[in-house]
Amino acid sequence: MDLSSDLFKSDILRMRDLFLKTSTLPHAVSEDLILAEFQKLLLYATSKSPWWKNYLKDLSDIGSYTSLPKILSDLPIMNPEFFAENSQSIFIPVPDARDAEYVTHTTRGLFHPPVSVKKYLTMAKMIYDAQTLVEWQWHERDIKKVIVYIRHGYPDQDLMEVGPPLTYLGTSGPAYLRNSRQHSPAELLDFMEDVQPAYLSLDPATLRELVVEQARVGYEIESLEQIFVTGAQLDDNSRLLAESLFGVNVIINRYEAQEFGHLATTCPGQQHLHTIASSIIFEILDDQDRPVLAPGQLGRVVVTDLHNYTSPLIRYEIGDVARWALPTGCGITWPAVSSQIERDDGWSQTENGEASGFSLFNVDFHNFRNLSDYQIIKFSDVLLFYYSAWPGLSSTQKNVIRENLKGLVSNVDEISFQPFSVAKPVPTGARLQVYQSPLPYREDWSQQELF
Repeated sequence: MDLSSDLFKSDILRMRDLFLKTSTLPHAVSEDLILAEFQKLLLYATSKSPWWKNYLKDLSDIGSYTSLPKILSDLPIMNPEFFAENSQSIFIPVPDARDAEYVTHTTRGLFHPPVSVKKYLTMAKMIYDAQTLVEWQWHERDIKKVIVYIRHGYPDQDLMEVGPPLTYLGTSGPAYLRNSRQHSPAELLDFMEDVQPAYLSLDPATLRELVVEQARVGYEIESLEQIFVTGAQLDDNSRLLAESLFGVNVIINRYEAQEFGHLATTCPGQQHLHTIASSIIFEILDDQDRPVLAPGQLGRVVVTDLHNYTSPLIRYEIGDVARWALPTGCGITWPAVSSQIERDDGWSQTENGEASGFSLFNVDFHNFRNLSDYQIIKFSDVLLFYYSAWPGLSSTQKNVIRENLKGLVSNVDEISFQPFSVAKPVPTGARLQVYQSPLPYREDWSQQELF
């Protein structure tokens, strides 16, 4: 299908309307519809692929299930390592499809093998665009108003065309793009004061820097109505400061993953998120793989994509931890989840494999825009901070990290910083790897394989 055709546009708008309708259905009705969609996916996979037929061999008659929780409990859970090892077998080609008709989304794979999920482009784009339009309608945005995007991977653009699917809502107003790595917070706020946007889209780290500068100077940006945050979750303190300093009461946090796209988005008028139940099954499980039922209880996030028939992701443990939120009277019946979703890497592991938990969620160095990833390795005589940062870490940033780590890790006297380009991370899956022995090398970093 031509993705720019009127037919494609009408299909997306119909899908948006369907998603909006299902978002207000009673829970029991919605669960029955999800079960039917899930059974259709399972029947397709087992009929088209011997691998899937074998993988699901312990599942009794798929069509006989009348309970979504029951069929889920009878299915195995797959993790990124399993998917990466079996991706070729998991893949189910679309008949007669050309390579150009697929799109592949790949995770960074720092602590797990990189996961590449192949999707049929037409369906993937249709669902993503429809979900985007649902979010715009939920929050009653006006496409004619000024919007500013702040990103780190794109050049500046003035009066750019926003393109589909937003243009399906009507003629768009002025839109601007600014590169966060080429402008200081003061320059970004000065620009916003000039163009007076109604909407601002950016990542949490950049928003935190703008909040600090706004508190210092107080730029007159009186037109701002909504801020939408992408790429990671925004902590509550930063949210409250942004609301106060910019005079907005709507900050939308979109929870996404490379493997799936949209997973959840902020509820209208509330600060929790609603999972995109029209497209995914979102589970929160305890350490015994049992469903977490109580709001506020932390558990592992397991997701099923209902519409990816090309590379089915069925009960895929994404590597995050989350909590259910209390239901509200907003009228949306899709499951509510707390906005504070964390990476499930807040644990340490000893050289004997013993693990213990700790939290890195609100450490100050998570506010550094240039710090993209890190791992902490503790020996008896030194703590190593491996990192990826562009263009590097300043001495001030390293001092902040030192103070943060001394408050989190006991018996820390010496801290050494090493970029990933010099020393690769240890692929254990833990943010903090603990060894009781001293560091086996000091000068020759090529000996890193010793541990």
